Amino acid sequence: MSDFNPYEAPATDASGGFESSAEFSDGKHSGRLPSWLVRIVQLIRRGFRTIAMFCICVPGLWLIAVLVSANHPGDEYGLIGVASLPAWWIAPLIWLLGMNVIRQKLLAIVLISVAGCTALFAVGWAMDRLKVSARFWALTVLAFFAWTLWLSLSQYPTYARAIAKNGSIHAYWSASLAVSVYTMSVACLAVTGVWRLAVRIFR
Repeated sequence: MSDFNPYEAPATDASGGFESSAEFSDGKHSGRLPSWLVRIVQLIRRGFRTIAMFCICVPGLWLIAVLVSANHPGDEYGLIGVASLPAWWIAPLIWLLGMNVIRQKLLAIVLISVAGCTALFAVGWAMDRLKVSARFWALTVLAFFAWTLWLSLSQYPTYARAIAKNGSIHAYWSASLAVSVYTMSVACLAVTGVWRLAVRIFR
């Protein structure tokens, strides 16, 4: 296949159609692919890894954690409140619409999920634009998760007391994971942004 620039406008023939510019062969069939199709394939292949890592995995991992936390909210819903922090921006809208989400658990879960995933998708998109290191992000999330889980359990004299307080170990790890995902995503985004700005200024 010849070199192809995905940002270059596709060539057209005399009839105004797209000019075929890519050959393919699977052993049984051979022919030429239109340049617009090659452009789409190349853009998907080039951007899939970072998009899947940040725009999908960041809100997706948080969503898994917050759904578990919704079933194990902790004492007086304290842990689910902390876990769902990225969704708090929707609270004024709920108040303006007069929606009673306290008594409608399913509606509350849906609103939290949509609002939180929207906010974290934006964070993931920004991480993709700044080319945040996926390894750096994963390591910081894991480290912060381990620290917050240990910190939340260590507040009680025994493991049994901790479970009696919030009902289940699932309440602790799900809230810790949700907090780790959104906290470290924002932190990695900020650190990477400052680093790239410093490199540009002092280069």
